Amino acid sequence: MRNHFLVFILVLGFAGQALAQPIAYIGGRDENIISVINVPTNQVVSVFESPLPGSLEGSTVSSDNRFIYYTGDGGVIKIDTSNNRIVAQTTLPNGTFAIQISPDGNTLYTADVLANTVTVLNAADLSVITTVPVDTNPQNISITPDGSKVYTANLNNASVSVIDTATNTLIATINLPGASGTRGICVHPSGQFVYVTNAGSDNVSVIATATDTVVDTINVGETPNNIAFSPDGALGYTANGSSQDVSVIRISDNTVVDTISNGGLSFPNGIDVTPDGQFLYVTNVLDDSVSVMRTADNSLVTVLTNKIFEGPIARGRFIVNAPPPGPLPIPTLSQWGLIAMAGVLGIIGLLAIRRKKATV
Repeated sequence: MRNHFLVFILVLGFAGQALAQPIAYIGGRDENIISVINVPTNQVVSVFESPLPGSLEGSTVSSDNRFIYYTGDGGVIKIDTSNNRIVAQTTLPNGTFAIQISPDGNTLYTADVLANTVTVLNAADLSVITTVPVDTNPQNISITPDGSKVYTANLNNASVSVIDTATNTLIATINLPGASGTRGICVHPSGQFVYVTNAGSDNVSVIATATDTVVDTINVGETPNNIAFSPDGALGYTANGSSQDVSVIRISDNTVVDTISNGGLSFPNGIDVTPDGQFLYVTNVLDDSVSVMRTADNSLVTVLTNKIFEGPIARGRFIVNAPPPGPLPIPTLSQWGLIAMAGVLGIIGLLAIRRKKATV
C-alpha cells in the first residue's frame, strides 16, 4: 500500500508542476482591490477586496512563491497564493507604502514615508519586531540576496539609507551625486550592486554593496519610477513615467541598449518580469491598465484594461509562480504530454509492484 501511495504522489507531483504558472497580482491605488491575472492567458481570473482602508501601494513575494504581501495606506496583508485567502493582517501607520521580504522568508521590512522609518515585522504573523529611523521620505525598499543589508530610496534628500539586518540599525546614508527625486530601488540578483531610480534627474544611480558607494550613473527616460531585472540579471528595466517608455539597461556595462516606446504606456510606474524572463508587466497609473511586453524582441503583446485596476502603483514584485486560482484551466498540449507521461510512469510502477508481489 505504501508503494502504491508513493506512485500516486509522483503522478500528482508531475501534474501539479505542469499546471503551475505565473500569476500577477495588481493592487489599486484608488480602490483597495487586488486583480489576479493568469499570465499565460493574460486574463483577469479573480478579483478580491483588501481589508486595508487605503490604497494598495507596495508588494513583495516570498522566495518559495507561497505568499505575496501587500501594503495599504494603513497596514499589511499576507495572501496565500494557492487560494488567494488573506491569512494575516496588521495595522501600521498611514505612510507605509513599500515592503520587502527577507530571502529566508522570515522577516518583512516596510518603509514609512511620513515617519521616515523602516518597520521590521515577523513575516509569519506580521507582529512588529522593531523600528529603524532612516533618511527623509523613503519611497521604496530592497534587500541583498544574502539578507544582510536593507536599502531604502529616499525621495526628498536624494539618498539611500543602509540597514544592517543583524542588528536592525542604520549603518550608512549614501548621498547620490547629480540625483533628485529618488524613488525606486532594487538590488541586482548578484547582490553586488544596488540600482536606484531618480525621477527628478532622469537617471539611475549604481551603488556597490561592498563599499556602499556610488560607482556609476546611467541616463534613462524621463521620470524613472521603478526598476526590475531579468531573472539572469543580464538586463534591467526602468518604467519611465513622463516619457511613457521603458529603458532597457545592459547590466554588464550599464548601457541603455533599447527604449520600449510602443508599449501602450500611460505614466508607467510598477514593473516586474515573469519568472521565466519571457514577459515584462508594466502598470500604467493614468489609464488604469497593465502593459504586457515580450522581452525577446521588446514588443507589445497586449494592454490589459479594466477599471478594477484603478491607478496601479505596484512598488516591488507582484508576479508569483503559483497554481492558478479558481477553476483549473484546460492544460496545453505540452502540459497534457507531461501529465500523460506521469500517468504512464505511474502505471509502470504499479505493474512492477504487482509483478514483484506475484513472485514473492
